[in-house]
Amino acid sequence: MELSDVHEKIGIFGENESVLGYYECYIDNKRGFVVPTNKRLMFIQGDGRNDQSFKKILETEYDKIEEISWNANHYLLIKLENSKIKRKIEPIDTSLQLLEKVLKSCIKKEPSSTDYCVCDHHVILENLQ
Repeated sequence: MELSDVHEKIGIFGENESVLGYYECYIDNKRGFVVPTNKRLMFIQGDGRNDQSFKKILETEYDKIEEISWNANHYLLIKLENSKIKRKIEPIDTSLQLLEKVLKSCIKKEPSSTDYCVCDHHVILENLQ
């Protein structure tokens, strides 16, 4: 049985929600799958042996992700809004760099109003002498 079949059986997807990937890994020493969708990020704990072995232990919308970084051991760290801890993601035959790209592409932070570079276009003036 494939992981996507199990997810459909336990009903974790919303309407108009599509999966961007399945990344087998450990989060805070719990084995499972990081599942980014077009709407949110989930971590499903389980080993895939049967439908009952899966449970959703993390679910967050992308705008609640405050920081994505790397630690000294090359593990991905995710800090959620209003949390003092960073969740450590350790890979199991998966690319954390790819997961990082997927997550960063989904996070749409609004630019700061004090950022002087925020505009629709830039005009570059060349030396016209």
